[in-house]
Amino acid sequence: NGQNLEPVDAGRTIGFRVGVDLLPEQLIRGRAGPARGAGLVCGDARLLPFADASFDVVAQVMLLSAIVNRAARRMAAAEMLRVLRAGGYLLSLDLRYPRLFGSGRTSLGKRALQRLFPGLPWWTSTCGLLPPLARALAAWDPRACDRLAAWSCLRVYRLVILRNLAYQAPVGMDRVPAGASDSRSIRA
Repeated sequence: NGQNLEPVDAGRTIGFRVGVDLLPEQLIRGRAGPARGAGLVCGDARLLPFADASFDVVAQVMLLSAIVNRAARRMAAAEMLRVLRAGGYLLSLDLRYPRLFGSGRTSLGKRALQRLFPGLPWWTSTCGLLPPLARALAAWDPRACDRLAAWSCLRVYRLVILRNLAYQAPVGMDRVPAGASDSRSIRA
């Protein structure tokens, strides 16, 4: 939705950034924030409106845990890989304990991620405290957040970096999906 599209300047030229969200109102929010200068597309993660191998980096933030239907989650993961070029990286930031954030989310442990992205080399780490706890502690003593974050069980997010060494699109998935031109684009 563009909320996580802040450009990163690591001494490299940053190419075109694209945010995708199913809800148009989320894209409108993204236009006002860090997504300025990025392309924002109203679309479904299960049927991305991009050609195969379109991106060097694909990032998903809190998406996979929001797709509770396993078949739909597999479709979204397959689409992420389809649009990622060989040698590219997939970045995934999602919840370790989705029940803390209310219903409508599902748990994504390491095994679930391995099933979604089989055979890809990956690195994982946990990070971040529960946001209300972190805000309260930061107001009291910012160093307390660091002390508590040292305890792995209190970190609520899982960061995964996968490397697409040689992905081949499944039969029938080697083109932009039919109807993709119907996606509404919003340019910031």
